[in-house]
Amino acid sequence: MTDLFDALVAWPTVIYTLAMALVLLYWLTVILGALDIDILDVDVDLDGGVDGALDGAMEGAAEGAAEGAAEGAAEGAAEGGGGALSGLLGLLGALKLRVVPVTVALSFIVLIAWSATFLISTNLSGLLAGLPSGIAGGLVLIGALIVGLLGASVLVQPLGRFFHTEPAARRASVIGQFCEISTGRVDHRFGQALFHDGAGGLVLQVRCDRDNPLKRGDTALIVDFDDDREAFLIEPIDEPV
Repeated sequence: MTDLFDALVAWPTVIYTLAMALVLLYWLTVILGALDIDILDVDVDLDGGVDGALDGAMEGAAEGAAEGAAEGAAEGAAEGGGGALSGLLGLLGALKLRVVPVTVALSFIVLIAWSATFLISTNLSGLLAGLPSGIAGGLVLIGALIVGLLGASVLVQPLGRFFHTEPAARRASVIGQFCEISTGRVDHRFGQALFHDGAGGLVLQVRCDRDNPLKRGDTALIVDFDDDREAFLIEPIDEPV
């Protein structure tokens, strides 16, 4: 067990180990939000901000980190380094990784790259034994990232149908309708709601820019759509409908 831990925190595996820890923290936050557990009152937005730079970096790292470090991160990245963010999104698009939210794509990339780095470092280290540790580690990191990108591109394709997003043309038909809050709270950076469309229902990203008592199960009015945040703006109503 000690040998395994040493391998996970050794150079260069430690880089992806830290990234993997962030991914696990992100999804833990998402799960806690879905269970309406308010122990962690953390908002992490990657486009998100991924879909956050990893929903600020991972779409916008927790939308929640649940949409919440990817969107906030994405917004921060767009202001401070829009070119880098555009390049990242362009690369994800070229590899057909944008069929799923950025957070899901980045999670797959980190998981695969982390696994590849660990396997290379523990089983193929002899191939790079003649190189300085810094250069060898850098080559492993880059190689693992390439493996992560290509592997994620293959694995996420079947998942695309589960993340269907409604076209912009349908947004207008939702505005003015009522929705049911499905998260423990709604504020200017976080919130989801269920819109009953007569079929299976639509899960919407929602925001409310003022203090409000909204919680899971409450009914709210959809009043507008915010293109910058990619979310519907809602207002609480006095009485349930």
